[in-house]
Amino acid sequence: MDHIEKEMNFFRIFPSPSPSSIVSNGTRDGFQVSSFHFKCDGKGPTITLVKSNNGNEFGGYNSQSWNSSTNTYY
Repeated sequence: MDHIEKEMNFFRIFPSPSPSSIVSNGTRDGFQVSSFHFKCDGKGPTITLVKSNNGNEFGGYNSQSWNSSTNTYY
């Protein structure tokens, strides 16, 4: 199974996101950490997907709400 097929199979387990369910988008909102936290803090569980500048793709699930305070992120 090639990379694209694996990725498609992975995303089949999640409902298709509607534009209103995408809380933060780097292209739209900016790539600063502060922009991410402004949009995502306090929103409940999230799935975060990232594509790095060199093309690597990764992500994760956070069962807790994002929270930031005084430039400390956890």
